Amino acid sequence: MVMSIGCKIYNKLIYYYSCYYYYYYYYYCLFIYCYYLFIHLLFLLLLLLLLLLFIYLLLLFIYLFIYYCYYYCYYYYCLFIYLSLLFIYLLFLLLLLLLLSLFVYLSVLTIYLFIIVIIIIIKHHYYY
Repeated sequence: MVMSIGCKIYNKLIYYYSCYYYYYYYYYCLFIYCYYLFIHLLFLLLLLLLLLLFIYLLLLFIYLFIYYCYYYCYYYYCLFIYLSLLFIYLLFLLLLLLLLSLFVYLSVLTIYLFIIVIIIIIKHHYYY
């Protein structure tokens, strides 16, 4: 029952926001595509910035491990810092993987919208 209602709402949203609903307004479809492409590119920029931050944290992690563990040999203090940074690093890796999956989803959505826009433009020029 709940899934049926959810599917009906989802289908209405797809019908409302898809370019087939705006058949005669294919410029609106281009606007939708450009909007999603803009979001996709912003998300790609965010992902690249997070990747740089990920590399920076990795280098910081290695530096702190060498600095505290190799030079000072404070075993328990070193172990605490090492495990804390490892935990933060793994959380950040999980966040990066989640954002990467969202990026793949947005890529598929952008390609789907691009195909729809091309079909609408071809149909529009074919009929007029």
